[in-house]
Amino acid sequence: MVMPHLAQSLVCPETHVPLQVASAEQVIAVNQAIESGTLKTTSGTPVLDPVESGFVDAEATRMYPVRDGLPILLAAEAIALPSQQ
Repeated sequence: MVMPHLAQSLVCPETHVPLQVASAEQVIAVNQAIESGTLKTTSGTPVLDPVESGFVDAEATRMYPVRDGLPILLAAEAIALPSQQ
């Protein structure tokens, strides 16, 4: 789990807009898409490993996953979210 005071200061490395903690529903949907093999990073690499949580941008177009308790804030590692996820 990322410390709350740290989570409040995270921003998207590309747009510099604040990130929000992904909802439980978003994490479940992402993990289901990963399991079905349909999810890719913004750089086009298939996402193979489930996420424990994540941070989403304001438009919910990308998720920065949290793995082993650490947010992965690399633009190329962001998970491209399908619309309405």
